[in-house]
Amino acid sequence: MSYGTDRSWKLDDLIESQGRVPEHQVLDIGIQIARGLRAANRKGLIHRDVKPANILFVDEQAAKIGDFGIGRLCNATVAEYRE
Repeated sequence: MSYGTDRSWKLDDLIESQGRVPEHQVLDIGIQIARGLRAANRKGLIHRDVKPANILFVDEQAAKIGDFGIGRLCNATVAEYRE
């Protein structure tokens, strides 16, 4: 897949263009996502909407997690989650 410099690509785009993504690439992307979620969690954030449409690529190597719109702070009470 050729990544343009004018916009980022989503994991959805990668899956659609390649059909089947090679195992080594899936593992690399998965590790990057896990590291990003861990970093967010260490800052007190829970994403709550991880899906291919919310994984962005700014280049061929770097996966980024986007759309924390429905994310919550980890220190919120159970009652706050039920709202």
